[in-house]
Amino acid sequence: MKQKYEKPHLSYEDQLRKLQERGLAVSDGQRGLEVLKRVGYYRLSAYWYPLRVMKPGNKRTTRWNYRFDHFRPGHSLEEVRALYEFDAKLRALTFEALQVIEIAFRAAIAYYAGKEHKYIHLERGMLDKKKCSHVPKNSDKDSYSQWKMQYERQQKRAGGEDFISHHINRYGNRLPIWIATEFLDFGSISMLYSYLPRNIKNEISPGFGVLQGESLASWMRNLNYVRNIIAHHSRLWNKFIVTRLEQPGRAIVDPGLYHLADSSDKDTFSKVYPSLAVIAYILSFIDPENDWRHRMVSLIGEFPTVEGLNPVALMGFPSNWESLGLWKTDVAFINGAAVPPWYR
Repeated sequence: MKQKYEKPHLSYEDQLRKLQERGLAVSDGQRGLEVLKRVGYYRLSAYWYPLRVMKPGNKRTTRWNYRFDHFRPGHSLEEVRALYEFDAKLRALTFEALQVIEIAFRAAIAYYAGKEHKYIHLERGMLDKKKCSHVPKNSDKDSYSQWKMQYERQQKRAGGEDFISHHINRYGNRLPIWIATEFLDFGSISMLYSYLPRNIKNEISPGFGVLQGESLASWMRNLNYVRNIIAHHSRLWNKFIVTRLEQPGRAIVDPGLYHLADSSDKDTFSKVYPSLAVIAYILSFIDPENDWRHRMVSLIGEFPTVEGLNPVALMGFPSNWESLGLWKTDVAFINGAAVPPWYR
């Protein structure tokens, strides 16, 4: 039987007092109030949650409630603020890379799918029959029908854009794929890629470092999930990843991802590291001179010093990650072209 929600609204001063009563040290009350006002108690609670005392199994009220309200000794609101600020930098840096990947992915779909047929996205008979006909759980419509409804909504929403208004005014409402890829959101683009015929997916995927189009479809679903976390300003650094990355096989990737291909720890793929690794890996193919790897290595080195927390355990980084070729930060050139670090 569900309990009635009885928690009262608290003033900022009362919020700060409650944290202190629960054992969280606050060295500067004014700064403490400022961070509560700027970020919010509930959002910050995700960052102090790992600092609370762990509950034994028989004390848990739900399967998600692992900790008591009070804190382990020695922790402070300054540590919470530092974790939040680290995560904000992580989200910003990750989003920067995702923009590069997303634009390249849109361009590749527009080019290769458009080469097959300018309206391939609207010609269901030209798409993957099995993928289009799949009926998602708790739905009475198949996958492509749902996608088409989203497509039409997004086209209507973007109808005020000059390039769309011009096309509709001159040629009609049916838009070619190279226009459609400009207004569809990343989730719809990822779904569209999954509907493409296998030969087109396999033509696109090598440009992103993977020889199998289905694997790239899985990667893009994962990266869209990560993008949505960031877009909603949610916590990323120790997030449980629901839409997981498909573990690559050695036969379809370059040595830069062999450490993921060889991983026997399935829990790793519920953490953020595999997504960051794939981002670094894809960037090495589509934008090899980008210094994103260097900046990510530097940022992880800035992880706050908090007893019991580290990026290796909580983000899924392998213990030897900095020595892996994927994360080498220098850029080398062969015959004038930048090449991935693992080929040097």
